[in-house]
Amino acid sequence: RLFMLLVGVFVCAPLALARHVSFMRHLAAGSVAALLLLVVTVVWFLGEHGQDESVTPQTLWFGPGGATIFTYMNSINNIVFAYNN
Repeated sequence: RLFMLLVGVFVCAPLALARHVSFMRHLAAGSVAALLLLVVTVVWFLGEHGQDESVTPQTLWFGPGGATIFTYMNSINNIVFAYNN
């Protein structure tokens, strides 16, 4: 999941700075702003309420269900096709 986060940041951030991409750069800038808002919100909530007992390192990084490589491949395909269309 960290990989997906990094791909999202490193795909959206350069698009937000590229002038020749036209309207897509505004969408990418919105995506980066939404990611930053999400990080601030999670940090604030964690500071206010603390960590839940059900969150373990396993469930934090891999989730309760354990995604396969096909799940991550599908996510990468969605990101690529969204910015190519």
